[in-house]
Amino acid sequence: MSDNSKRLYEAMFLVDAADAAADWDGVTAMVETLMQRAAADVVNIRKWDERRLTYEVAGRRRGTYILSYFRATPDAVAGLERDVQLNERILRVLILRGDQVNEEQIHAETPAMKAEAPPETAAGEPATPSAPAAPSGGEAMKPETNVAVAEPDVRDNEEESA
Repeated sequence: MSDNSKRLYEAMFLVDAADAAADWDGVTAMVETLMQRAAADVVNIRKWDERRLTYEVAGRRRGTYILSYFRATPDAVAGLERDVQLNERILRVLILRGDQVNEEQIHAETPAMKAEAPPETAAGEPATPSAPAAPSGGEAMKPETNVAVAEPDVRDNEEESA
């Protein structure tokens, strides 16, 4: 007897980084279409991060990870995994039951979101680049003088003369 109630699942899809950069909307639409075919209810789908792969996957050295949470029946997950294997744009997929995941974790900031966010100041406001302060009292700006110069090794000169 199979359980037909929908459960929460967490899925990590790996796609080619160049493909994701060129057609992000198309990649996410394709993942959503696969989930719709499996009668899954998408809770959240977003870019997790782009990374250099430890080893080549289908001839690619870089990949973009897409993190998704969805509700589906256990039978539908098997169909989703089969459809993903037949899809040429998805390199790998990992689907786990998300029983331990809460709403805060589902909507938590991903590494890609952190990288794209502007840096914040101590006051919590986005940092804005500012122009360097103008010299006061009519002083002229001086060029940097903190340049390290390598000193020649004296031993090299002694060996040449000997």
